[in-house]
Amino acid sequence: MKKLLIGILVTFSIFAESSSTLSLGSFIDYYYALDSNNPSSRERASFQTQPAKHNEFNLNLGFIEAFLKEPERRGRLALQYGTSVDRNYVAENNKILQTIQEAYGGIKLSEKLWIDAGIFFSHIGIESFISKNNINYTRSLNADNVPYYASGVRFEYLINEQKVFQLHILNGWQNIQENNTSKAIGMKYQNSSFTYNNFFGDEKVTTSKSRFRSYHNFIYERKLDDVWTLQSSFDVGTQSQLENNGINSWYATSLIIGQKLNAFSDMGYRVEYYLDRHQSNILTDSSNGFQVVSASANFDRNLSKDTNWRSEVRSFYSKDGIFPERRRALSRWDGLLVTSLGISF
Repeated sequence: MKKLLIGILVTFSIFAESSSTLSLGSFIDYYYALDSNNPSSRERASFQTQPAKHNEFNLNLGFIEAFLKEPERRGRLALQYGTSVDRNYVAENNKILQTIQEAYGGIKLSEKLWIDAGIFFSHIGIESFISKNNINYTRSLNADNVPYYASGVRFEYLINEQKVFQLHILNGWQNIQENNTSKAIGMKYQNSSFTYNNFFGDEKVTTSKSRFRSYHNFIYERKLDDVWTLQSSFDVGTQSQLENNGINSWYATSLIIGQKLNAFSDMGYRVEYYLDRHQSNILTDSSNGFQVVSASANFDRNLSKDTNWRSEVRSFYSKDGIFPERRRALSRWDGLLVTSLGISF
């Protein structure tokens, strides 16, 4: 694997030197986290992808990338590694596929229409997989439990400078390789402050059966002034039951506020609630399912243009015991303190 990554990086460099439209980049996010429940395995709750480890210095995400941007062509190839990758790509049993963050190419079909094909970031969610792009270091529960990647084809129509519409034809809900005979579809509409994303598809839950899932993601974002930024998200999902003709639903919402303190420092605040009583999306094996409230505060210090030191404190409360805890099996409470250094090249 190491030889493969080195070979691809060298290839990127050769192409970058010969093309003014091909650019290289990389990012390293290294962290240390303390979980108040002190889980004995150092593994934090599985529904949180970032940070995944307790009391351990580790790499959250590192990647190298090459991206192409031309008037008629575009694309990105990025290879990755880290504990958030291990969590997010746990369903991919091919180790090579787990290293692929994005691998897609696109062409311009007309003045306003593009088509991309390959593996790319999912269109759903309020926060990015890449921590430096978010107000808070950790991700909200509703962003952590929707697809971070997808495999398929997407059409993008540029309505005007502020409005975009996308149609996605995908293998499924966060899977690169197909796991059933059905395809899924998704749509995205985005303007300057509002985004609506959705997903419709049959999802495989046993070796022989699938159930239909729909998901709707509503996002509002606005920069209030030079100091304050507001982001909010409301998500609702539905899924058919295997045993009968019923429908189960789940809901999630988050409110995120960013505050610019000065040219070098920022704060981020977030409150959120997730309700999945039937465990349609998050499995807990508890009597009340997944019902969690969370709040967090984040402090950023920009050490240079490409280096950012981030620290966050976060708390959780669940209706049932679902958080790994050293002294007893599971706890209803959890607290997190995490600090990280992010460097872009």
